[in-house]
Amino acid sequence: MKFVFSFIFLIAAASSVLFPTTGYCSPTDTTDSPLDLLFYSRNTPTEFIVVEKKHQKLSLFEHQDQVRLLREFVCATGQNPGTKKISGDSRTPEGIYFITEIYEDKRISVFGSRAFHLNYPNIFDSHAGHLGDGIFIHGTNKKLIPNSTNGCITLDNKDLDELAPYLAVNTIPIIVLDALSEPLVGKSLLLEADTPRFAEILGALSFDLKKIPVRDIQALSFLKQGEKAVASIKYATYERDHIQYREQLRTYLTQSPIGTWRNIYAVQSQEKNPYLLAMRPSKNELVARLAPVPQPAEASPADQPAEPPQPVQPDRSVQVAAAEATEPAATPAVQPAEPARPAKAVPAQPARIVQKTPPAKQPAVAKIPQLTRSEELLNFVEKWRSAWVAKDIETYISCYSPSFKNGGLNREGWKRKKLSLNKKYSYINVAIKNIVVQWTPSGANVSFSQTYKSDQYQTVGTKVLQMTNKNNRWQIESEIM
Repeated sequence: MKFVFSFIFLIAAASSVLFPTTGYCSPTDTTDSPLDLLFYSRNTPTEFIVVEKKHQKLSLFEHQDQVRLLREFVCATGQNPGTKKISGDSRTPEGIYFITEIYEDKRISVFGSRAFHLNYPNIFDSHAGHLGDGIFIHGTNKKLIPNSTNGCITLDNKDLDELAPYLAVNTIPIIVLDALSEPLVGKSLLLEADTPRFAEILGALSFDLKKIPVRDIQALSFLKQGEKAVASIKYATYERDHIQYREQLRTYLTQSPIGTWRNIYAVQSQEKNPYLLAMRPSKNELVARLAPVPQPAEASPADQPAEPPQPVQPDRSVQVAAAEATEPAATPAVQPAEPARPAKAVPAQPARIVQKTPPAKQPAVAKIPQLTRSEELLNFVEKWRSAWVAKDIETYISCYSPSFKNGGLNREGWKRKKLSLNKKYSYINVAIKNIVVQWTPSGANVSFSQTYKSDQYQTVGTKVLQMTNKNNRWQIESEIM
């Protein structure tokens, strides 16, 4: 009996070495389910990423009327197949994830040029009992080898640098699976308003259209994988008709056997912009169309110091006559021996006419007109627009503040994104109209209607530039479309 027990123990120990639980999984140990993706957006296309572990590739897609492939990169995922379950199993998790943090510390060589932390484990992973953490999309300073990571998604540094402008925090969904069941390119995933499906998704989000009308919904996405779904909505709210809030609600849903959706977790964020113009100028008391900057009040005459009286200048067109005084004739000495003789009359000298020569005219010096603050601001906006159209990236990026942020991108990331689009589009046209300026303590907010058009993409909407003026120089701190 003792021998049998020892034999069984040895077999179990050998099995744990040959088939460790942290590395082995069955071919069916995946979360692959058909994808059902739907997108609604008022003005701009929606980007999303799909990572296919079977093919070791990462694809960046864009959807407006239909799906387009923007970029495709070779990547490396975990050494072992299947979805991640515990820490150290060298598997890449499968599901729908979002970026929570961005690291660009060049001293961290293990991450290559940069790293983007994913929100693994999400609520679905936690409910399934999946453990672990520290899953990134990152670069590498070594040769990229397929299926070689501890669970992260790794790209070559130069490929990650090209992808980085699209990797914004809490914005772009990253769908990780074994393989797509069918191609996405060319498919229409459009979610139209005023349809039963649109109302169903809003109902699952517990979104009240009586409080927030459809016109204030900026984007809505519904990402379904099997019986799980992630729904996200971005919308605008107003306070006192002039302060705009940009809000985002993300809800994790599970589907019951009868098809109804149950909300198991929700995350809501609100960004308050106290100086951001509402897109309702008719109701906005703070908006002034090209409002002039208040100038200091002029001093009243009583406050002005008294000036000494100025001598009256003669009219240059009038000749001034100046008569000289006539001296009396000299009287000769009287000789006592001779009788007096009458003095000889001396004729009076006629008065001389003096012509006063006017001073030579000095050439007029043209005064350079001083631009008003409104004119300076409008000139700056036109400089920014013209550089954008001309693809003059250096002039364009010089219009942005060093502290510029937009959707998780800093100024350098914004520059890389625009460089990529300049190469992608053969031409760019940008027209703006209906400019509204609101002055702020640090500068101004400028809103306008923008029409953007290229050979591959066009959109119309309202844009707001939040700007500061430092050392008499205008710069863009952020822009919102």
